[in-house]
Amino acid sequence: MEVFKLPAVGYENLIKIIQAYDSVKKEVYSLNDIVNNSGLHKDTIIKNNHFLISTGIIGDDKIITELGKSLSRAYEFNIKDEIISIWTGIINNTEFLSSLINNLRISGKHFEFEEYKNKILHDSNDNNNTFTKSGSSCIIEIFKICNFIVINEGIISYNKKYIELNDMKNKIEQLNKLEEENNNNEDNTNDIKEKIYDLNKDIFNYGLSEKFYIKSMELKKEYVLNHIFFMVSILVDILVLITFFIINTKLHTYNLFFNIKLLVLSFGILGLLLCVTKYFNRRVHETIQLSEDYEHKSLVLSSFYIYSRELKKLDTSDKRILTDYVNKVSTTINKSPAVNLNKRKPDNSPVEDIKDLLLQLVSLANLKK
Repeated sequence: MEVFKLPAVGYENLIKIIQAYDSVKKEVYSLNDIVNNSGLHKDTIIKNNHFLISTGIIGDDKIITELGKSLSRAYEFNIKDEIISIWTGIINNTEFLSSLINNLRISGKHFEFEEYKNKILHDSNDNNNTFTKSGSSCIIEIFKICNFIVINEGIISYNKKYIELNDMKNKIEQLNKLEEENNNNEDNTNDIKEKIYDLNKDIFNYGLSEKFYIKSMELKKEYVLNHIFFMVSILVDILVLITFFIINTKLHTYNLFFNIKLLVLSFGILGLLLCVTKYFNRRVHETIQLSEDYEHKSLVLSSFYIYSRELKKLDTSDKRILTDYVNKVSTTINKSPAVNLNKRKPDNSPVEDIKDLLLQLVSLANLKK
């Protein structure tokens, strides 16, 4: 089983180590020189050497390479484009790191931060400890700096928008070169312009799809919270109802005015509690409905451009095939997940669930009697 040695420190300390190797001016130096320049413990330096060697930042002889020097000086002078460019080259030329990005791109999955950190650790087959966990976070930070991933509300996903935007810029450069070389080649120029326009639409649709997906995840978390509050309020209502029943029974006197005041107070408090319960009941229903709607919008937008490209590949001379395909596609993208995944219940569905539960408990009590 092949092991990829992760960094043993966070991102900031990794940069300190790289700059410490670069700052040694002597031809022959010791580990203590690196320790003094970085301010880190020598064991920490040693634990990171495997990663630095595998990425070509230092050589097998523990001497910094030209690549490492370029990276160190880009940090020293804060040249952001150079930092991104060098790390991107390192990722593309390091099999393990590039495979992480490719897997994220192909799968299209979204990960919680901790979940993706554990995935990196698992895939590397490295030891699971506090050092390698810091190393996993360091890798994520490098991916983020290079714009391979985007982190939104703690959710990590492949930054398709940025990558394709770069592709579009490259195509624009190609277009400019083409126009400079041959202004008369109108067909080829229009073809590239059309591809750029299509890619621009794809980026726009993907960006909206991503936002809708994140909104759907937020609403699902809100749904869980509202459902907890709703269940708690139901229990409070039941306890208060029992309490007021006992109070009204125990404190019942021949003073009619006192009995009426007690009864009105009891109903008033119960009424307020039921209003709170009804509010959370509505929020439970609204959040699950909105979550499904946003999830559906995300699905439609992410699928639309793929379908439209497939339509272009069809032979438009055969109208029957085209019509059949369009019908199937429109049926698919217009079908809401709510139709199959969650039959929408009435607005008071949680109350009905509680009612059914209480009726079952009463039936069980009667059976025991």
